[in-house]
Amino acid sequence: LDFFKILFTPGLVVYILFYIYFICINKDRLFTWWDEFSHWGTIVKNMFYFNSYGTNPETIVAFRGYPPFTAIFEYFAQKIVNSYSEGRIIIAMNLLYISMVLPIFRNIEWKKDLSKLLIYVPIIFILPLCMYSSFYTTIYVDAMLGIFMAYILYIYFTMEEGMVKYISICLALISLPLIKAAGAGLAIFVLIIILIDIIYQYKKFKDDKKIFHKKLLFLVIYIICFVIGKYSWDIHLLFTNTTEAWDTDNLSIANIVSLVTGNGAEYQYTVIKNFIKQFFLEPISINIGELTNFTILLIFILYSAYTAYLVRKKQGDIVYRRYMLANIILIICYAIYMISLLVLYLFTYSEYEAVNLASYSRYSYIFLVGMYAYNTLIILENFSGIKKDKTNFVILIVVLFSVLPINTIIDLSVRSKASLQNSITIRNEYSKIQKYKSILEENDMIYYISCGSNGYDYHISRYELVPNELVATDGWSLGTQRYEGDIWTKNISVEDLKTNFINSNITYVYIFEADSVFKEMYSELFKSEENIKNETMYKVELTEDDLKLVEVY
Repeated sequence: LDFFKILFTPGLVVYILFYIYFICINKDRLFTWWDEFSHWGTIVKNMFYFNSYGTNPETIVAFRGYPPFTAIFEYFAQKIVNSYSEGRIIIAMNLLYISMVLPIFRNIEWKKDLSKLLIYVPIIFILPLCMYSSFYTTIYVDAMLGIFMAYILYIYFTMEEGMVKYISICLALISLPLIKAAGAGLAIFVLIIILIDIIYQYKKFKDDKKIFHKKLLFLVIYIICFVIGKYSWDIHLLFTNTTEAWDTDNLSIANIVSLVTGNGAEYQYTVIKNFIKQFFLEPISINIGELTNFTILLIFILYSAYTAYLVRKKQGDIVYRRYMLANIILIICYAIYMISLLVLYLFTYSEYEAVNLASYSRYSYIFLVGMYAYNTLIILENFSGIKKDKTNFVILIVVLFSVLPINTIIDLSVRSKASLQNSITIRNEYSKIQKYKSILEENDMIYYISCGSNGYDYHISRYELVPNELVATDGWSLGTQRYEGDIWTKNISVEDLKTNFINSNITYVYIFEADSVFKEMYSELFKSEENIKNETMYKVELTEDDLKLVEVY
């Protein structure tokens, strides 16, 4: 009996139960989100088929310089059973999250802390959903960045001194910059907080300098671990002649000075106005109503203050001041983070993406979910149980559920099968291209055409054909613009298109959707308009003086 008590700890049982739940809701789920096809799912599929990073020139990856931490984790989840499954990839990400919050259960005992366990489990489950409602059904990594940041701070401030603590922080600091480029910035913020906390405690250790020196030594080790994580990938990119994830050529002091002095591009000032408006004025729908990013930040500031108050009540003034100081620095770091995000929009994004603040909510929530998760874990750490700590329990529940999307909980419970089936239904709309995989050879190059599309179907089809390469170098939508502001359509002559097909070694052309404009302009490639069909593959046939597209079947 004692053996089973030692083995089946509350933490292990919670992990197993979550694992079973994730299998139930995600085992057969398919990717449906844009960036899962443009990168996060595509990179794993390429790693599985080519057994190499996306930096391998043979892989079919658009963003070769993206750090690979989550992709490696998901890759091994496939290799364990040597088969590829999108559902298994999603489950791998689910388990990575649970692994990062599992330390909260380390001091829980079955008989003594059962009430705590019943509170911890639902709170841990709903925690990331407050900012990322699709957290459990996608493999986007943005929320995971914030969770890793929260994990490091939580371990640093709560875990007893020892090798488990030091190794946990070291591994997380190696991993954080390898999740995404923004992870390096979050790791630096964390190291700054640890440094200031050590300096703040100097008086406490003035009678025992060995402890102070030991803390400084481990800080140096933490910094070394971060450097290893950050520059190991940079060195790999250098040796493989791969460009970094972000093109920062335009991010220079000269360009910043030009912007500040009023000599920047006109669209950049529009970006600044849009960014400020988005932060302070544009409401976001959450459970309690419409709130702006700024209002949400103020709520989190109050939440952080309550965390510090609770720590003071439980552990005294000295520990309280440390937590209060850490939260103040976190808020300052958040301001720096948001300014950095604005700078990236101004100097590294295309004009279209910058003006429209592409993926703003995902990026702006990264730091907020980190702050939120860290403070919630600290509150749980100081939670004495429902009977002993009713006030804390009520406040925690109110705060968590006030920002919880109820529909998401329903989708993950009573509507989970319908949600899963919906992902399959969406993908079936783009699945016909798969029937042509049997005729494709290793070196075949397929050109993709979809008139009036924004590219969603292109990225899905490109993903589906891996390890064969699908391209749209002249644009997937060809001909004259279909609507005002149509940035996706490229007007190219028939002769130029033929030349490009030949020069690019295009062997097949797949038409997902052709409209009347396309048929009128490019019918000679097919002999007549009647031969142009949707969701159909055409073979490129070359003669001495011409090029024709012939339907495969």
